[in-house]
Amino acid sequence: MLKQLCYFISIFFFSVSMAQASKLSYSNVGFSYVKQSIDDSNDSKSLNLLVNFALTKDFFLMAKYNEGNFYDDSNAEHVSHKIGIGYHFQLDQDTDMVVSFAYTEADIEDLSINFEIAGSEELALLSSEQSGYSFSAGIHNKVNDKFELNVDLIHLDVDLEAVTTASFMGSQVVVDSEFSSRDTYFALSAYYYLTDSLSLSFSSSSLTNSDIAEFGFRLDF
Repeated sequence: MLKQLCYFISIFFFSVSMAQASKLSYSNVGFSYVKQSIDDSNDSKSLNLLVNFALTKDFFLMAKYNEGNFYDDSNAEHVSHKIGIGYHFQLDQDTDMVVSFAYTEADIEDLSINFEIAGSEELALLSSEQSGYSFSAGIHNKVNDKFELNVDLIHLDVDLEAVTTASFMGSQVVVDSEFSSRDTYFALSAYYYLTDSLSLSFSSSSLTNSDIAEFGFRLDF
């Protein structure tokens, strides 16, 4: 009886350990071109660098750096970065549930804004700093040897400080403002594998006031 019990316990733990071996990679480097369409504002373009590194079979670190400018104002720059930690567990042999938490910062320098006051067209410069956190939960699926499909629900909560500088009637006017912003949205990502470790990537997400599309590649290791 004791031998049978030990046998079934060993089979159970062997099955669990096999189930935890994910087909998805959590150590990789990704590079992408990003286009962001902003409602009633200036669309932006940027380059995105994303690094994930598996700490254990369940936890991984993630870091992202993004830098770009605006279509109608190439002198204005925006830079953002985030760093966080993620956890994944297997739902079946091809599918993982993935959750992550990250700290994020973003800066915009000297964005030109046209406005009209007293019948006169004026120009203002906007600079802003924002910081906060993001939380995501999603399903990542290795459809087959060539395709991977990920769907994530993301919550973003940031505090923003903005400085607007404008000239009016020969005087310079500076306006400081602070406010908080929260948004919850879905992000869809797809990967087409050219080799076992190199894939083409596409992702799309729609926030309250903007739409984001990314095209690039990812290298798993």
